[in-house]
Amino acid sequence: MTQTQNGSIPGSWRRRLRVRWRNHLKPLWQDYHWPVLGILWLAAVGLGYAGAVKQIAALGERRSLWDPIYRAIQLFVLEEGIAASGVALPWEWEVARLLAPALTAYTAVTAFTAVFHEQSQLLRLKFFKNHVVVCGLGQKGLQLATDFHDQGDRVVVIEMDEGNDAIATCREGGIVVLQGDATDQAVLRKARVHRARHLIAICGNDGANVQIAVQAHQLLRETRPSPAVSPRLNSNEGRSARKRPATDDDPSKVHCFVHLVDLQLRTLVRQSRIYTQTDDPLELSFFNIFETSARALLDEFPPDRYADLASDSGVPVMIIGFGETGASVALQAAKIGHYPRGKKLRLTVIDREAEKKAAVFRLRYPGFDQSCEARFLQMDVEDADFLAGKFLQDDAGQCLISAVYVCLGSDALGLSCALTLQGKIKRLSIPIVVCMTQDQGLGALIGEFTHSHQLHAFRMINSTCRRVMILNESQDILARAIHEAYVHKQESEGQSAPENPNLVRWEMLPEEIKDSNRQQADHIAVKLRSVGYSTHPVSREESAHVEFTPEEVELLAEMEHGRWHAERSLAGWSYDPATRDLERKTSPYLVDWDQLPDQIRDYNRHTVREIPAFLAKAGFEIRRPK
Repeated sequence: MTQTQNGSIPGSWRRRLRVRWRNHLKPLWQDYHWPVLGILWLAAVGLGYAGAVKQIAALGERRSLWDPIYRAIQLFVLEEGIAASGVALPWEWEVARLLAPALTAYTAVTAFTAVFHEQSQLLRLKFFKNHVVVCGLGQKGLQLATDFHDQGDRVVVIEMDEGNDAIATCREGGIVVLQGDATDQAVLRKARVHRARHLIAICGNDGANVQIAVQAHQLLRETRPSPAVSPRLNSNEGRSARKRPATDDDPSKVHCFVHLVDLQLRTLVRQSRIYTQTDDPLELSFFNIFETSARALLDEFPPDRYADLASDSGVPVMIIGFGETGASVALQAAKIGHYPRGKKLRLTVIDREAEKKAAVFRLRYPGFDQSCEARFLQMDVEDADFLAGKFLQDDAGQCLISAVYVCLGSDALGLSCALTLQGKIKRLSIPIVVCMTQDQGLGALIGEFTHSHQLHAFRMINSTCRRVMILNESQDILARAIHEAYVHKQESEGQSAPENPNLVRWEMLPEEIKDSNRQQADHIAVKLRSVGYSTHPVSREESAHVEFTPEEVELLAEMEHGRWHAERSLAGWSYDPATRDLERKTSPYLVDWDQLPDQIRDYNRHTVREIPAFLAKAGFEIRRPK
């Protein structure tokens, strides 16, 4: 969903030209740069020599053999020497006197750039606008900077460690690197953050990332006027703003993406002035690479794909390792793990500190046990109990899992663990997905250990530190369509923004409401698989219109309510039979499907009927099962 239907990269023609130059023409030029220059230098000398010989002959003069060579070399310093009135210049001379100075100038600029590289980069930066600033050049920052650059964006990286090997990698690829502290407003000004389109704070420290956002906010308040944006979706101004996509040439705000792992810090920042004021020139969003990885992992390897949904056992899944990655996978699995006829996710977690981590996790997400059935086993993957593999089967000898996700944080340990498990469940063809750091090292070799396509590698940084993931470009197409359909239905029933604060443009929504729409978008694929449908890019101008049967609508609507119930429970909402209160996070609808009022059940039915329309806006169509 990152491309248009004709396969072109979305964006301005300038970006498309930059992409073509960087991805196709520039590598060729770098490979054959000096040989081509050498040939052109020889050609210029040869043409100059031939032209000089013809001119000397036309003048009837006799000169030494070295004189034409000398005259040809003079062209490189803009000296023509023997031109005379009344004598036509040979075409060789005309070409040489243009080619030679051009080669001289190009070579001089290349040499100057090589010697004074940093100064030339700063000079180049003076002309940047609508670019991307990445703060922090660890593995994640390098991958992000490279991907934005490959997609045609101008990229500036701020890195404090002068000894970071990635600095040379970026500069060789054409990315501008500033050495300095990104929390220093002077450094942000030098990176022209006030003229940028995106600012990404992805240092290794949450506090530093927040400080970058604060300093950028202050810089923008001083250097850039606040855009006036109407929050009302049903006003003409709001609708025109919604329909007019932002372009690279006219950004209304600088969009700052702050990487935060600490949930409490994320909540604190969301309550601050920098986040709540809608007229600021800085638009603030948060992302967590572990949450993004979990979302991408379960989209590529969904648990229900490998389970028998016709059985009564639900979807049994195992997660090995309950650090940041494993906990994020468990949370995302609980959000999307709602299947036909009330089947839930059955989760088994193995970690050497399982009891302690489970207690902390349940305090953070008190609704977790309502969303899935979970058991935590305290076990080290190098212990004899784990190597014996008894936890894989119940007392009757039946396998307790349909998919395994290994999230140990170490590529070597994760691969070793996966190979141990593979020996135990090889005959069952149960998929084992290993979360690897990147596609280098062991991540690149995992295919050699694969038997019957049972072992899979999910390369976290390569899969998630990408432009399309950070900007939510593909996912937000569906999420926006869901929100717009919600607003349209609520307004058709007579509601307005004062009664419902969520009846605003997508850009004006709080981030938690945006994420709620994204979670609903995530679950669409689960719903479609449950009734045997699949999605495909629209391949013809008029695609077939699909309508779900009444039985399918009822089943999908119940699944949607189960998903919504889990989402609210995990977000800290509780049941109140009297009122729905946004501040207190209470709702009378946190009940089973059979206990819902008819009006709410009809709303869920209406929502799932709109799924084909949501997908059509994203360039996809649904195909009926054969």
